[in-house]
Amino acid sequence: SVLLDAAMDAALEGHERVAPAALADVVAALKNTLRSSDVSASARDAALVEFAQRLVDKYLLGAATTSSDDVFRAIKILSSFATQYPQAFGYGEPARAGHAVLGLLEQLPRVATPKQGELVQHALRTLLLLLRAADARAFATLGGEVVQLLAAPAGADEPAPALRFPGFSDACGLSAPAGGREAASGGGAVRRGLLQ
Repeated sequence: SVLLDAAMDAALEGHERVAPAALADVVAALKNTLRSSDVSASARDAALVEFAQRLVDKYLLGAATTSSDDVFRAIKILSSFATQYPQAFGYGEPARAGHAVLGLLEQLPRVATPKQGELVQHALRTLLLLLRAADARAFATLGGEVVQLLAAPAGADEPAPALRFPGFSDACGLSAPAGGREAASGGGAVRRGLLQ
């Protein structure tokens, strides 16, 4: 429990101060759950998975209405969790890690500073390492689709990540969003981010 407390404090260090109120409340509830002696290891893992899923859903995949600062705070937390709590992403299970990878890829057009770019790249690297260890086929599928995207002629309208990477989405058991080819803001930004 002491080791868990130290790891949790390191992963969430400073996030209560900088996170939006709703996120700070979720972080505090998670810390209480993880520190409780009445909670089983499987319940702790489930709480971590749920927390990571909520961050991805609300701040990465639902980011169109979320401020850029909040998105990058959430990415920082996810990056810390991927490093210190890989069980939050099912130790690379495609449905968990793949969902977060698609959410991070969707944020590439929002990267405005080198620091934000480094943050997204670190989170992607960490999650992709987990994914590769758990499911090499899903990892290879994404790699193939990235190469196809980079080899395709540049266009102003890029589809949403789940549509750009349909094989990867399928390999992860994720469904593509409804709505067909959604344009990503800043056409070419995903292509530039992938090249980095």
